[in-house]
Amino acid sequence: MPRREHHAFREWMAKDCAQATVSGYIKTTKKIARAAVKDRLINASPFADVIAGSQTNQSRLYFVDRDSTQKLIDAAPNKQWRLLIALCRFGGLRNTSETFSLKSSHIDWIKKTIRVPGAKGKKAGVDAAEIRWREIPIYPELRPYLEDAFDPEQEFVINEIQGSASNTRGKLERIIADAGLKQWPRVWHNLRASRDTELSESLPDHVVGSLMGNTPKVSRKHYKMVTPQQMESLTLSPLGQKTQDQAEVETIVEMQPPETVEMEGKPSQLIRIFPGIYMNPEEFETEKRPRQDSNLRHQL
Repeated sequence: MPRREHHAFREWMAKDCAQATVSGYIKTTKKIARAAVKDRLINASPFADVIAGSQTNQSRLYFVDRDSTQKLIDAAPNKQWRLLIALCRFGGLRNTSETFSLKSSHIDWIKKTIRVPGAKGKKAGVDAAEIRWREIPIYPELRPYLEDAFDPEQEFVINEIQGSASNTRGKLERIIADAGLKQWPRVWHNLRASRDTELSESLPDHVVGSLMGNTPKVSRKHYKMVTPQQMESLTLSPLGQKTQDQAEVETIVEMQPPETVEMEGKPSQLIRIFPGIYMNPEEFETEKRPRQDSNLRHQL
């Protein structure tokens, strides 16, 4: 194949495929060509100077809000499907590599945690020590659906739904239609991406990455998005100006006298904002940060 035709190949794909799809195919082709060079099957990679491009496509991100999620769960045909949706939307699991690999033994009801096997866990013959595990809490939003469908006699948590990711995608699209919701792209991915976005609003990147099984870089490129609620909030008050809720929190802080609280074995003078949540009054007076969660210092 002449070198000029390699670029024509990319242009031909770009006519009918999305940029992310074209990029994926080109990267795979370049990888195969490099392997062929390494094995001395060819002298040089014909695709070496073909630019793959970005696989990020922000237009295919869609935030599935809580109301839509509830309608979706209500339209699910049975408790196993309700749990599958909840595992992705509230637990942040990948479907089907993680949801179908989740076993009953991975659920710790006492510690209120779930051990999630990584993508390698779906492959037969993979040693447990090689699986990339992560631990997530049994979130309050997830718990009722997990309790309803959990059967300790079954090896796998999802044990009645069969099929590949493409099969479950088609079924979920039908459930979306039954719920009267607008179809969105990448139906399973965007359930998980919506959870990533929610967690990012109140947790540091390294914590979100640990819970979701992503690096912060991957999360920013493929998961995080601007929610409709965030867009609406920007229309309510100028940037830097306190909203009513933030002003009320500061008023509460100013009204509450410091309390002596035992922190790490030492008594500390802190102000109680909410039950179990305390803040250093000196830091509040000196910083006066506008966001509520950036002021919170101690939680019991």
